[in-house]
Amino acid sequence: MYKYCLTVITVLLFSSYLNASPSDTDHPHGDQHHRQGVHVHGLAELTLVLDGNSLALELASPAANIVGFEHRAATAEQMLVVASAKTKLASAPTLFAFTGTNCEAEAEKTNVNMSALLPEGNKGENKGEEHHEEHHGGSDSGQQNSHSEIVAVYHFNCRQGAKLTAVSVALFEHFPAIEALNTRWVAHNRQGAIDLTATSRIIPIR
Repeated sequence: MYKYCLTVITVLLFSSYLNASPSDTDHPHGDQHHRQGVHVHGLAELTLVLDGNSLALELASPAANIVGFEHRAATAEQMLVVASAKTKLASAPTLFAFTGTNCEAEAEKTNVNMSALLPEGNKGENKGEEHHEEHHGGSDSGQQNSHSEIVAVYHFNCRQGAKLTAVSVALFEHFPAIEALNTRWVAHNRQGAIDLTATSRIIPIR
């Protein structure tokens, strides 16, 4: 259930901003700049929503950026690559750091969906994963999936959410195939968008 929460929250929150005047947004290109709807290797998307002391993030990336391939794992070596990547993605405290207040990861709410890369026998190993895979275009439809996505959802509890000023992202260190991270955020009754890279990895939200 948790893996659908951020998507729902994001849709609801961003819908209230899409009709805002240009002066109400922090990015000159607005949200449209980040909704490419195109599967591009090297690019990934990150959405951040802060609601009081609750912070939620969703990462969506072509599988090639994370494991180097996009078909279902067919060898023991590929299965090890998938398992290793999932372990890295599930370690929220190593991927995100915070400025202004302390935010603790809620490990039980972290969800990393790599079902599109699992062999058929392992498909849907987590409850609801098959539905999530279809929603993101991860169904085989009788052939190997050529555009698989990995989606990871994270939840943090911040000591004083009102004091959170920035989030630093360490994904580039762990997954160097990610060249750019198109980021959207909603926090402190504002919204913004920023493109992160290996040399510019901080999301300023204040």
